[in-house]
Amino acid sequence: MEEHEIEEIIEDTIKTGELAALVALQRSQLALNYAKREIAEAELFLKHFHPHPATRMSLTVQGGHMSVVSIDTTTAVATVQFLDSHGNAVAGPADVTPVLSSDNEGVITVAPCNPGANVGEWTAALSPVAEGSANISVNPLTDVNGNPVNDAAGNPFPLPEAVNVTVTGGTAASLTLTVTV
Repeated sequence: MEEHEIEEIIEDTIKTGELAALVALQRSQLALNYAKREIAEAELFLKHFHPHPATRMSLTVQGGHMSVVSIDTTTAVATVQFLDSHGNAVAGPADVTPVLSSDNEGVITVAPCNPGANVGEWTAALSPVAEGSANISVNPLTDVNGNPVNDAAGNPFPLPEAVNVTVTGGTAASLTLTVTV
């Protein structure tokens, strides 16, 4: 019963003088409001303590501008974030550590992932080797026993698109002038 319907019944009841029915309806309205409040609190609890499962991941590269990293960079990092179907950060599948790779280790290498500062976040240091371009990608997920990790539908867990990284030359450290006569 909707709140406006209850109010109409209360008004009709007052007109007819049925006080007992009025008291019962007021109690019903209080119980309805209490139930709505309890449901809202339960939804908040479930959202906080039982988030949606991870359904996808994102991959970003930091340490330069627009995935351009200087050969001199020592702080480049690739970050993997597990996300739920709403795009919220959530913990990834149990017993899974993402593995990232470079398709051109002659340009940039990727260290093993470590847990990040946020829930479901993993980071891997990137080490520029030479000028050039490489794609950083997430390898198919496996658990600690090497078994493939699947999504809820039984398909391989979806991986994010690879990120192209360009390694550029560093800034000049010195200048040499040679004069020949």
